[in-house]
Amino acid sequence: MKYFLVLSLFWTAIGLAQETNVSAQRLELKTKNQVNSRIEPILRRLCSGNCEIVEVQVDIQPKVSDGQDMGFEGTLDDVRPQEFEVRKISMDIQIDSRITEENKQRLERIIILNLRSFALAAEVNWSQIMIPRIGGNNDSLDALKSNLDSQLRTQINKVINRYCPDQCILEQISVRGEPLTLDQSKALPERRVVKGLTGDMNMRVDQVLIDMTMDEALAEVQREKIAQILRARTRFVTPVEFGINVTPFPETYLSVKERQKMEQEDPYGLEKLRQMLIMFRDLAGTKEIITNTKSELDRSISSETSSESTSSSESSETTASNNTSTAKRLDINSESSVESMSTEEIAIYVACLILLLTLMAIALMKFSRANKAANEMVVASQGPGAHHRGGLSRGGEEEGEFAMGGDTVVREGPDAVVADSSVRLNLKVKAMKEELLKMFMEQPKVAKDTFSRMIREDGIEETAKYVFVFGHIVVFELLSDPTLQRDLYELSEYYHRSDYRFSIKEEYDLLSILKTRVTASEIRVLTQKSSEKFEFLTKLDAGQIYNLIKDEKIQVQSIVLTQLDRKKRTAVFEMYQGQSKVKLLAELSEADAIPKEYLLNVAQALQKKVKASPEYDTENLRSSDILLDLLERSSLQEQKKLMSTLQENNAETARSLKMKLVTVEILPYLKDGHLLEVILGMERESLLMFLAACPDHIRDLLINKAPEELADSWIEDLESIGAVDEGNSRMASMKVTNRIRNLANNGVISLLEINDMIFSQDHGSPEDQDYMPSLDSHVVAA
Repeated sequence: MKYFLVLSLFWTAIGLAQETNVSAQRLELKTKNQVNSRIEPILRRLCSGNCEIVEVQVDIQPKVSDGQDMGFEGTLDDVRPQEFEVRKISMDIQIDSRITEENKQRLERIIILNLRSFALAAEVNWSQIMIPRIGGNNDSLDALKSNLDSQLRTQINKVINRYCPDQCILEQISVRGEPLTLDQSKALPERRVVKGLTGDMNMRVDQVLIDMTMDEALAEVQREKIAQILRARTRFVTPVEFGINVTPFPETYLSVKERQKMEQEDPYGLEKLRQMLIMFRDLAGTKEIITNTKSELDRSISSETSSESTSSSESSETTASNNTSTAKRLDINSESSVESMSTEEIAIYVACLILLLTLMAIALMKFSRANKAANEMVVASQGPGAHHRGGLSRGGEEEGEFAMGGDTVVREGPDAVVADSSVRLNLKVKAMKEELLKMFMEQPKVAKDTFSRMIREDGIEETAKYVFVFGHIVVFELLSDPTLQRDLYELSEYYHRSDYRFSIKEEYDLLSILKTRVTASEIRVLTQKSSEKFEFLTKLDAGQIYNLIKDEKIQVQSIVLTQLDRKKRTAVFEMYQGQSKVKLLAELSEADAIPKEYLLNVAQALQKKVKASPEYDTENLRSSDILLDLLERSSLQEQKKLMSTLQENNAETARSLKMKLVTVEILPYLKDGHLLEVILGMERESLLMFLAACPDHIRDLLINKAPEELADSWIEDLESIGAVDEGNSRMASMKVTNRIRNLANNGVISLLEINDMIFSQDHGSPEDQDYMPSLDSHVVAA
């Protein structure tokens, strides 16, 4: 009986255990099916073709009862069935390695949120693989190399077709690169990454070799210019190396055929002679003279003063002599063919030849007289001593050798050679000035960029020289920019207080430097990528742009910053504070390609906002410039009082003024190297005027910081200098503040941080202290 009872209990326990296992397995299978049906549509929608579920693991645990018999479930007579619950779900998903980490994290958050409806704990295990793209090679490495090769060939062929179609050959382009994922691409500069069409794969550019061959007939300067243009055209990718081979090119088949055809049509060269005579006639008729032994054509205007009687007599004598020599040559050359030619034909040929020689003689005579008149004008333009040089010329004429047509070759002395070179330099200056003015009228953006950079980088002192060269109307019209109003005011004041006197050589050097800068600006303007739809932003200053976008979405703010130039972008970014600055940085770091339509909509919306608000009307009175001028002309104590009041009433305006305010009180807060750079770069006369008129603590500071011998010489000169008038002292102070402003424009120092220290309440003026402030805490390194 006992044995039967034990056996029945054993079979009952086995049955209950099997029933328990079956319940757990059913719950696990059901949960897996529900998870698959929930997650697979999400993967198909968000990660189609790039993600796939590998395995779903479900952790099943017995459900703990929260009744009164907790812990005594097995001792009760009524045995209830065991309940189970899902404690944790783990999913193994394979994902393409080309999916970015950011997108993978976003997808993981979505999956875990859906899994928590089945279990409290959920996790996703990713297995990164490179999924093959069978049948679609758009983003293969070879396709990316081919795409880059095509872009380079297009740009290079444009340059070749424009500048040297018959003298330059593109041999080959070799591209070396490695595939990259999207995450790896973000760590590299944009110019070193070639993006695929679908975005599945990018390529890192390791090296681009471009081999070319140029004709040896091209001048070395011309070859170098073409190479510079090629480098500018291919600057969208880096690194690029050009291998240029120079070799003589053979004459083309078309040029050979053309030359042979001309030789057959004109075997005796009569057509060339006719063309040369026409050229001489035109040159003599317009008083254009060829006097350069190096085949340079210099134009000069002269007046024809010889009488008609002398011209006719010389013409008749020359014609008679030429007729005699021509007749002799005709007798010699026509002996073999006179039998086959009629008398009328011979007469026609002789008449034509006589007419050509007569025209040539007249042209040479006019050429000689024009040359003589030009020399007389050169001598007359030299002022005192002209009669003496004229006597030398006449003496040379009397002793000279006779040239063709009976004219005299003048033997010019050293003074005449110098005068001739001066005239040529004058003509070159005039031609270069006309060329630059024509370029300014045709390309105002290039001119504006050139002078804007000049006034920011070189300062008003250098820009004022070009105001004297071109006139204030031209330069000030080119610089009509609201953001430059303050600089234009100082330039105008400096221009009216200066008195430049340039020699013709100095003016030529200034124009040559300007021409180089204009060429650089032209390349920079042509290669800039800012959208023309945001052109209206150039009429606003940094503060107006900040007020325009500060209430917009963070994405719109980042788009606007990308469309500004470097200086204005930096000024706007410095106006952001705290968390808004961090958000803007995060948005700029995540920015990717934006559809053109969206960019156009943003530009149109902002432009409408500017037109609708009178506060953005740039023709309104700019009181900040007036306030800035008043501050610069006030003493330090008055500046502190005014800035303190302004800080309490309008902190934003106070910050804006601190970013622009430049006074001599900044000098004590500069590093020693920057301080000496400002002072030692000035002319000695201007520096002494500044030292004589500046405050005592500034003068003592500069003398203490300067080398001992130089400081002693300053002190000796200051003792001999009397009172300096207000105009000269103002000019010297402007030169000092202009050099400080150049340091700020180039990013060497921060005006905002230095002015914060000057106007802080707990920081006295330098003359009231026995120590100098720490320089490293507020000066930005160069």
